[in-house]
Amino acid sequence: MEENRPKFKMKTVFYSFAVLLIFFAFGMPVSGYEWTSLPDMTYSHKAGTMTVMRNGRVLLIGGAAGDTDNTHALAEIFDPVSKTFRATGSMHQKRNGHCSVALENGNVLVAGGSGGRMIPELKSVELYNARTGRFSVIGNMSVNRMASPACTLLLDGNVVLTGGVYEGTMGSGNTIVDRFDSKRSTLALRVGELNAPRSGSGHAAILLNTGNILNTGGMSDYQSFASPAAELYDPVQNRSSALSIQPTGGPGHYAAAALPDGKVILMKKGDVTYPEYYDPACWQFETVLGAGAFKMNPAKSAIVPLRSGKILFFTGQQLRLFDPAGNSTELIDLPQQIRDGRCIELNNGQLFCADLEKKSAALLTLGE
Repeated sequence: MEENRPKFKMKTVFYSFAVLLIFFAFGMPVSGYEWTSLPDMTYSHKAGTMTVMRNGRVLLIGGAAGDTDNTHALAEIFDPVSKTFRATGSMHQKRNGHCSVALENGNVLVAGGSGGRMIPELKSVELYNARTGRFSVIGNMSVNRMASPACTLLLDGNVVLTGGVYEGTMGSGNTIVDRFDSKRSTLALRVGELNAPRSGSGHAAILLNTGNILNTGGMSDYQSFASPAAELYDPVQNRSSALSIQPTGGPGHYAAAALPDGKVILMKKGDVTYPEYYDPACWQFETVLGAGAFKMNPAKSAIVPLRSGKILFFTGQQLRLFDPAGNSTELIDLPQQIRDGRCIELNNGQLFCADLEKKSAALLTLGE
C-alpha cells in the first residue's frame, strides 16, 4: 500500500494542473451576476440599432420584422428605471443596416442603411430629438451607405461618417468621408478619404484620445477584405494613413472598443485567436494573453468596456468577462432567448442585452 501513495499524489497534482490550464484557456464561471427578464419589445428590429442616450434610456431604431422586405421606420425606447418599452416617433425613411450615435446635446443621429429590396441603399441622415420624441431630416450624405456604415462622435461633438456600401460598384465599400456638424445640424460632404474602402459589421471606427480615428477591418467589396487592416484618420487634416505596424490577424472582420486608459482593445472575428491592445502613444499592438484564445462570430459579436475596468466580450455564443487588473477571464451563462443578440452598458452600470430580431431582452447585473 505504501508504494502506491506517491503515484496517487502524482495523479492528483497532474489533474489539478490540467484543471488550471483549462480555466486559463476557457475561463471560470462568474459567480456574482444576475439576469433580470424584460417584457418583449414593441417591434422587431432585425439589423436595427440600439443607442444609449444621454438621459440613460435606450433608443431602438428601425430594422426589419424578419425579411428585409419588412424593413420599417419604427422606433421605441427602453426605460431602465421602469424596465419597460414604449413606442416613440418614427423615422421619415424606413431603414436597416444603418448607424446611430448619441450626441452631446442628448439627440441621436441616424445615417444610411438600406430601405429594403426596393430601396437597397440610402444616403439620408435623420436626427432624433430626445425631448420631443420626433425625427427630423437633416439631408443627404455624398454617397449611399448601406451594410453598417460607421458614425463616430468626435471630441468636438461633431460626427464623422465613413464606410458602407454604395451603388454602381458591385457592392464595393467606399473611402469617402462626410461630417455632421452638431451645432448647425448640417452635413459637410467629401471632407476626406480613407486609404481603403470599408463596409460591413466587421469595420470598426474608434475615436482615440488623440482625436484621431482608428479604422480597422471590414470588406472592400463582397469578396475581399479591406487592406490595410488598420489605418488612422485625422479629422483635423482630413487625411488617413496606414499604420506602419498592423494587427497580428491582418485583414478581416474586427470588433474594437476604446478603453479609459487611451488604448483600444480589438480582435479579429471568425478565427480562434487572442485579443490585442493598440496603444496610440507608441503605435504598437500587444497580444492580450490573459484574455485567452477564443472565436468571435463574424456578424454577431462585440466588445464592451465596462465602467469597472473589466472588458466584456460578446462572442455570439457566450459572454467572457476579462479583468485586466487580475489578468483573468470568467464566463457568464447567456439566456437562450438572447444568444444571437448584443449587449450595451447603461449609465447605471447594468448591461442591456437584446436579440433585436426576436424582440427579446434582459438586464445583466454584475457583482463586484
